[in-house]
Amino acid sequence: MRRWNIGIISTDYDLKDERRMISTFLDKYPEINVLAFERPDYPVDPYVHSHDACLNVIDLMDIAFVIINKRYGGLYIGDNNVSITYAEIEKLYKNKKIIIPIINQKAWDERHEFFSAFKRSSEDDISKFGLSYSFNYVDCYRVLELIEKIHKSAHDNFCIFYSSIFELEAKVEGRLRGLTRYFCLSIMHKQADELRKKKTFLSLNQSLGDMFDKNLYVSPDVTALVGRAPKKRLEGALVNDFVHGGKTIILGEPGAGKSTLMIKVYLDCIQNGQQQFGVIPIYISLKDKKKEDSFCITDFYRESFETYLDRPLFPFCDFSLISFWAFLDGLDEMGENFEPYEISRLADTELMKYVVLLSCREKYAYNYFQSTVLGSKFNQIFLLKKWSPTKAKKYIRKYAKGIPLEKRNNILCLVDLPEIINTFNNPLITNLILFSICEGNMTVPPSFRDQADSLNYAVHVIAKREVERNDYHLSIVEYLDIWMNISWVIYKSRENNSSVYISDVVNFIVEKYPSMGDTEALNVIMSIFDTNVVRKTITGCIHEQIMEYLAASFLLEAILTKTDPYPAFLAHVIRPEINHLLVAKYNSISKKDKNEIFESLYRYYQSILFSDSEKNIMTRIRIVYYLTRMQNENRSSFIDFTEKGERNDLVRISVFSGCVKHGNLKLENAFYKELTENPDFESLYMGYHLVYYKDVTDKEIPFPYYDNTVFGWSKTFLALYKQFTDPHREYFYMMRIELYVISRFVETRQSTGIISLHDLKNIEKIVQEYSNTREKEFYRFILEAYQSVKEMYERYHV
Repeated sequence: MRRWNIGIISTDYDLKDERRMISTFLDKYPEINVLAFERPDYPVDPYVHSHDACLNVIDLMDIAFVIINKRYGGLYIGDNNVSITYAEIEKLYKNKKIIIPIINQKAWDERHEFFSAFKRSSEDDISKFGLSYSFNYVDCYRVLELIEKIHKSAHDNFCIFYSSIFELEAKVEGRLRGLTRYFCLSIMHKQADELRKKKTFLSLNQSLGDMFDKNLYVSPDVTALVGRAPKKRLEGALVNDFVHGGKTIILGEPGAGKSTLMIKVYLDCIQNGQQQFGVIPIYISLKDKKKEDSFCITDFYRESFETYLDRPLFPFCDFSLISFWAFLDGLDEMGENFEPYEISRLADTELMKYVVLLSCREKYAYNYFQSTVLGSKFNQIFLLKKWSPTKAKKYIRKYAKGIPLEKRNNILCLVDLPEIINTFNNPLITNLILFSICEGNMTVPPSFRDQADSLNYAVHVIAKREVERNDYHLSIVEYLDIWMNISWVIYKSRENNSSVYISDVVNFIVEKYPSMGDTEALNVIMSIFDTNVVRKTITGCIHEQIMEYLAASFLLEAILTKTDPYPAFLAHVIRPEINHLLVAKYNSISKKDKNEIFESLYRYYQSILFSDSEKNIMTRIRIVYYLTRMQNENRSSFIDFTEKGERNDLVRISVFSGCVKHGNLKLENAFYKELTENPDFESLYMGYHLVYYKDVTDKEIPFPYYDNTVFGWSKTFLALYKQFTDPHREYFYMMRIELYVISRFVETRQSTGIISLHDLKNIEKIVQEYSNTREKEFYRFILEAYQSVKEMYERYHV
């Protein structure tokens, strides 16, 4: 990155003071390099005439001040018909440099007098008229001809006029400050071009711009959590709301299309010319931001100048002159969790006053927006709905139109498979499957069993393509190994609020695979990971779910090979999505590897069974989570062992939960009995809920997390409420337990908290939907638990 090169073009003898004033003024700013022929560092090429040296320097200039006073200057050696100053100005215009003309007021006034007199005269030849004209200020008519050329130029003809050198500095500074909007617009268009080039899973050969241009984009449907869902197309409704001062939060599950929607609305604003109405849209991906970042508009542009213009922030930029619409994408990707004070700090940052659209994963909605200062800044919160079969079919048919005929028929077969069409309710998973069919020759109907399968197939296809494209002597397995390592490092960096530097990862790759050089290693990184060229960091993956899958694969491999970070990672809370994918991937690997992993975890559990340190208790909880969900012939043996040998109640809670979710009603009954008959066990279970669902921190309730009946439990209720609405069967088996817990939270607080009558009726409706279950006796227990919740609600509702 180099400094701003600002040149000073003028004649010499009559403008020494003006040149000195501008040079001295600009020298105050370290971001600026002044190009003026009188300075000792003026870049002069050898073996060229001084005139050509001056013309060559114009190529280096970003901005040029052109000062005209009374002299025309010496004739250019390459063209005796024009002066060297004239030739310099000609080249400035030809090369489309930013030109700021500065003209002495007396010269400007004489231009008007001269050309008025010429029009009144009978002379047709201006040169003859000029030679006979009596000038009061300038030396000759060629000076006025040059001023007229600038005045009538198609661009950069807005002049600074001055009468005294003492007024010049303020006018120069004002014109430089006036470039703020120009630079903001330049960055906006460059950013828009970059976003249009962003790769998607339509195909790694296509971009978001291709998707929009080919009319493959599908406008999502939304549920309004705050405000009213638009009746017309969402994108247009959002922009219309922005115009009237509205601000919207977009929520959705991973892969629901939040980022695509954000970018579509951002690009629509630019295409519709919103910037012509005094508002400049800016898009900010939050995956490369940190919680402690200042979030001020100046910092955004400081980084943008470096990224898009390869220059430092222009020191005269005055952003108070501009109105912005900020699109903040991926609040959840800034870190694993925000503390309440961090949310408040973010809400008070300068950038937030410009935000019109903010996206975040649905699961963080209550923590970040419900009853927070940040949430109060938005008048609408929309949740992206899952794709309906009709919308999925519409998209698949659109997709099929743009691919070769032999693949098209395979794709179109999908819309006639009712047993799998509901699988296509998520845009990312849909595109992963379509990509795998087209690029990886996946069979139709697809052979995947779950989300992990589709992710696994897709990343293997990508790795295979990279092997075929590049001669790096890497196998598919080795590509995946590198990507898995990077994904884990990215995840840990977010957990630790640190950065992943490109140079460190390049060094890791080159050290592990000596046949590769730095350039090849960088290309492997860039194949699926996003980078920040200014911070020189790796910020994320082409999609967050891909990163989660690769991180899960990394941990599974670490268990199998007994290498770092196993077993240390077991003592830490891992993102639930990564845990789910780890178990799902385990269930699809070879029997030999399954047994090796299961036995490794089982033996480690046994080795720390009698340790009551917090670290070992948390490690046993994690092992229990995995082994009660992993499909293995020894799972029953492990469960029997924990029933007899585990004495720590927190770990026993994990055993109960894992087994009950798999339909073990015998253990469900034992779990319920312990809850209702053992007050300490009940208090522990409720307290663990509060910590796990972030109603309190582990500092507010010290380990092992007994409930003190004082803290609020709103986030816990929302989490349980969401589980009730989840179609997965495992939550049906936990329903009696969790309904009992809700009733106990109400009773111990003697308050219904945030539960509304609408919530209560929805829970009743959900319970009734299970009325046809074969487990009639268990269903009766669920009904009794719901009645208990209803009674507590009626008793304590105010």
